[in-house]
Amino acid sequence: MNRVTAALGPNWLTSDPAAEALGTEDNRRQMQHSSLKHGEWSATTLGLCEILSVSSHNTHLSNGYKNVMKKFTERTGLVYKRKQFKNKWEKLRSDYGIWKQLEIQGASRFKNRGLQNEERLQIIFEDLRNTGEDHWNASSGVPPTNTNNLSERSPINVGEEDEDDINDDSEPEEVIPTNVTGKRGRVLGNPKAKKAKTSTGQWFQEQMGRIVDMNERTTASCESIARKEDRKNGCSIEHVMALVKACGATSGTNEHFTASLILTKTSEREMFMTLDTPEERFDWLRKKHEWMTRHNVPKFDSSDSDDDGSSSDDEEWTRNSIELIRSVQNNLFCTALIAARYYFTYLDKNEARTSRQSGYAWLMETLDTPGGSHKMFRMDTSLFYSLHDLLVSSYGLKSSLHMNSTESLAIFLVTCGHGLSNSALQHIFKHSGETISRKFDEVLNCIVAMCEQYIRPIDPNFSDTHPRILSDRRMMPFFKDCIGALDGTHITTIPPSHDFIRYIGRSGKPSQNVLAVVDFDLRFTYASIGQPGSMHDTSVLFHALNIDSNKFPHPPQGKYYNVDAGYPNRPGYLAPYKGQRYHVPDWRKGPATTGEQELFNHLHSSIRNVVERTFGVWKMKWRILLKMPSYPMDKQKMIVAATMCLHNYIRENHQQDKDFQKCDRNIDYVPTIPSRYGRNLSSQNSSDTSTSHANDRTMDKFRDDIAREIFLSRRS
Repeated sequence: MNRVTAALGPNWLTSDPAAEALGTEDNRRQMQHSSLKHGEWSATTLGLCEILSVSSHNTHLSNGYKNVMKKFTERTGLVYKRKQFKNKWEKLRSDYGIWKQLEIQGASRFKNRGLQNEERLQIIFEDLRNTGEDHWNASSGVPPTNTNNLSERSPINVGEEDEDDINDDSEPEEVIPTNVTGKRGRVLGNPKAKKAKTSTGQWFQEQMGRIVDMNERTTASCESIARKEDRKNGCSIEHVMALVKACGATSGTNEHFTASLILTKTSEREMFMTLDTPEERFDWLRKKHEWMTRHNVPKFDSSDSDDDGSSSDDEEWTRNSIELIRSVQNNLFCTALIAARYYFTYLDKNEARTSRQSGYAWLMETLDTPGGSHKMFRMDTSLFYSLHDLLVSSYGLKSSLHMNSTESLAIFLVTCGHGLSNSALQHIFKHSGETISRKFDEVLNCIVAMCEQYIRPIDPNFSDTHPRILSDRRMMPFFKDCIGALDGTHITTIPPSHDFIRYIGRSGKPSQNVLAVVDFDLRFTYASIGQPGSMHDTSVLFHALNIDSNKFPHPPQGKYYNVDAGYPNRPGYLAPYKGQRYHVPDWRKGPATTGEQELFNHLHSSIRNVVERTFGVWKMKWRILLKMPSYPMDKQKMIVAATMCLHNYIRENHQQDKDFQKCDRNIDYVPTIPSRYGRNLSSQNSSDTSTSHANDRTMDKFRDDIAREIFLSRRS
């Protein structure tokens, strides 16, 4: 029956010829049920997907089946049970999961034909795979889970240099990860804590423990064999026969002959040695002779030999001795291997780096060169020293025996600012790759601790209207209650291989969906970092509001953030009109604005572009964000947070910074990322441009009132 349905077309079942061919309504419903059950993409299945993609986005349909069933019946005229809808839901979700990860069992069903209607299924199921557990609040000042020791789990990169990056001063070379492990740093907040062992140190400890156990077992075996040998000492045939003669059983006597027969056995010799006096021994030999004569015991019976006794004992002793010797040899060999590895790891080091100019000398020369500090460290010399003093006095940055804390900070800033590889940093600072990696992690921990003080609103109550709004006659008084903007941006990432699929978003590349709240001073006031690129912007926001309810800078009553069309129009979050021009390039290339909604969208976009300008300055100043190294995910999150913190620190303490001045001079200026980074960046389509979440009616009326006031003010 299903083959007939497929041949006649998806709409045949509801046609008049079908009614005549099938007869009763029950027969037609049975056939429709068969089609739905077997998952064929008929018109009913496609209609179901369209309903689900609109009404159940980011939900599990736990309480929404009634609504879906009602809409489905209104659309198709067909009635199905809740269980049938649930089975279809599970089947579609299973197909979508297999399609997204084709290597798992069950993917053979897509051998000849790919997943049908993938776009609809993505809307329905994509966010169900994202639980929000990847979220990390940068304002907490506490590193993400399991990041006490970054270097242990994040190898240093000693990759090849990009020639284009080296030859272009304005486009510094990019970061490339390495494969050499380094030592761990101390845990932030517990400077007296003992350093955790590295993987090499842990291996040494385990191997030495095994050798100690083997030596203990070998010693016990030696002692056991020695005790056995001690028991055997004094029981040799030569020694026993000398005692036989001493007790009076001289050669030629019956007793001497009997002794020569029976004392070849170890047990008989040991029994003989238990007798204390010569008289007792002679009397024992005489009785043995009489007993053998009386019982007619053959004098040369094979049972008299000690082949099955003494020989077996001797063989066992020899075998144990050989095994013991081999065990000792193995212990010595293992000890030699461990000693050799320890020597080549810690003692046989490369020759010390010698140069006419040390890394510290290069640092001092750069700081003294006009413009050199801003070019290399992304901040002026005075601000560099201020940041260094703050990290040392308040956040635990310390100098070591061979490196000053200023040099450690310089390594971190050059890495984040230019994205230099570890090998390039070795050439500049004249230190080993392990040392550079360890110092980078130490500074990273300190700056993450700074985030609690610097990634937050200056005025948590948002009591005053910002001068940016007050000074712009286009915005006042319509947007006097706007306190900033929020949006998501995708930062390239290298996720774990087992979780790679989940981080691929609409751009087709793995990324983090970072939610940021900014004010009109181009400062970050909140950041949710780490959510996978496949997670919808609205889902990231709702999860942040739920998890960080005490940290999120909620807008006070009557205040609001400007958001784009990827978010619903809700109290505290003013979204533009959908279906109208919105982004700045649309206004530059198109005709003049007309109508209330277009006028509103134009001004709304001009205000909301503060978040785009903030992202632009942030990413262009810290080039490591344009191509994130293959660190563990927790470390990648911390780097994003640390660069946000540095961004705010520079903005608060140096208003004349060159990068920020460009934005201050032109409120419409948005820094653009060079096209040569395009292969690493997410496309413009990676951000969500719409949401299925419903708007709030009160907020819609508020938006309509503003749009009406703007329109009337333009006409007057």
